[in-house]
Amino acid sequence: MLLIFLFLANSDSTLVDTAIVYEIPTILEFQTPADSSGIPHTLETLFPGTYGYSLAHTVDAAPFTVFELGHWQPVVLSRRGQYPPSCRVYLNGHGLEETVFGYRNLAILPIQFLDRITINRPYLSETGVCLHTKINRYDRPFSMISYTTGSHGTSQYHIDFTRPITNDYGLFLSGVYGKSAGFEQNDSSEIGAAYLNMYSAGFPARLDIMFSLNDFGIPGIVGDTNFAIVESRFLDACLLFGSPLHKAAIYHTRNDHAYHDSLQGSSVEIREQVIGAETKSYTDLGIAEVQYGVTGTYSDIESNCYGSHTVRSLTATAGVTRAFGRIRFSIASRAAFRDDYPLQLAPTFGFDAMIIDRTYLTASVSRHFRIPSIAETTIPAVPLPQAYYLIGVDTLKTEHFWSQEIGITGQFLTVMVYRQDFTEQIIIEKDEDDVLMPKNSGSSQSAGIEFSFHPRVFLQGTAGGKHSTFVHLTAGGNYLFDENQRILLPREYARASIGIHRETPRFGCSFTAAGLYIGERTDFSGGTIEIVRSLSLAASIRFVSLSFIFRMNNIFDERNPVLPEYPARPRSYFFSIHWEFQD
Repeated sequence: MLLIFLFLANSDSTLVDTAIVYEIPTILEFQTPADSSGIPHTLETLFPGTYGYSLAHTVDAAPFTVFELGHWQPVVLSRRGQYPPSCRVYLNGHGLEETVFGYRNLAILPIQFLDRITINRPYLSETGVCLHTKINRYDRPFSMISYTTGSHGTSQYHIDFTRPITNDYGLFLSGVYGKSAGFEQNDSSEIGAAYLNMYSAGFPARLDIMFSLNDFGIPGIVGDTNFAIVESRFLDACLLFGSPLHKAAIYHTRNDHAYHDSLQGSSVEIREQVIGAETKSYTDLGIAEVQYGVTGTYSDIESNCYGSHTVRSLTATAGVTRAFGRIRFSIASRAAFRDDYPLQLAPTFGFDAMIIDRTYLTASVSRHFRIPSIAETTIPAVPLPQAYYLIGVDTLKTEHFWSQEIGITGQFLTVMVYRQDFTEQIIIEKDEDDVLMPKNSGSSQSAGIEFSFHPRVFLQGTAGGKHSTFVHLTAGGNYLFDENQRILLPREYARASIGIHRETPRFGCSFTAAGLYIGERTDFSGGTIEIVRSLSLAASIRFVSLSFIFRMNNIFDERNPVLPEYPARPRSYFFSIHWEFQD
């Protein structure tokens, strides 16, 4: 395979000028448009790195606590010391509903399909993260193939294929397949996924379809290799149309999960499909700018464990901004109705002032809510695998909290100090029979500081130049001023990396070191989960369009677990070949 790559690279295919050159169109995107003040409604924009890292490494510069449990093992996000259901996940602007468990396993959404990741501020949407998939950004046909091999029987294949058909129409195709034997019993995993984007610029519209399957075992529990196997299937199809100021999306999402536990002789199946429609609009009234929209969803759930459920929801949003030179005031609100819960209101009041170019002093007060998931309110009809076992409480109430935050956000730096005042906070505890159960803990408060930092320091050349040498620094994390009341979540969390990069049209190279720190946590039995520290290294070299990438994770072989059921990944090595070509 290496000889084939080298032979093809010698053709210098990126320099071929015989292909038809098209105009690069503006492809419609489903996101909140910026108002005339120029101050963004997103906190951060992050881009996947050079090394083919997972989502956890991509959000190095984000203030999230990321629990990544292995190769294509579950990946969940937490923010500001809250459980993952409080961190909403969006795909290309529309919400990814997960009614059964309340949180999204991001391992089933391959990082290879993502163009960028944005972090929402509390304005028209819930706080969370939006994943934006790749679209055509090339003026001629473009393709990419890559292969990765590494420790623990890991291999991965990835291909991108984009074709502008005319100046106004085109498509983007991507596929990935990977598998890993794991480093111990029940640690094997496998993923296969495909993504399609078709776009029209003449009549602004796009169609995005993503399908993914992710099978994995639950390590760290005594049993044979067939014990506690999880099979997940995901499908999302979204049609977006309209204009940049008034647009609508119609989407269908399917989540299928199967949990097989040979030790208990049980099998749990969950099938959830969601049909949704959403609009987003922007109007300039002269004295103020108004943004508004409506979202409706219909969810159908079938499970031999949680029963049958039909969930209908309707959400209306509206926000007004008024700019006075370098200062902007905003007020917005979400009104959400779900047929099994009363009307929920979530107002937001915001203030932003430009200090220097693209750097702002920002402050906001906002109200949030979290409706309990089906798993938190239902007693399972059949036993779940040990790592997923939770006895629901049908009297569980909706969690509410007011968030106050103030800080500085800019192109390369964000620092936010926040306070959260909870009413009916949902926590997980063990009862007198040693069974996990959710409960409302009443009123409580928490406060902390979150930060992200990701500058590029150019030693030679400039951004976008043909020849450049730069140092890239990233850091992100969160610190709670008071002890966290929530089991498994740390009081302090931080990621950081430093890398040096050299780029020219025909040659490029880079070297990066990345570190992770997760503070002590409390497990379900009241014990202490030890601090996690790890250091990883990565290097790449590129000759025209052919790249070689080497990664070494956890070089000191630290073995403290991220979660009790998931032992830490041992030291591991990965090697990738990556080839791009235009034809």
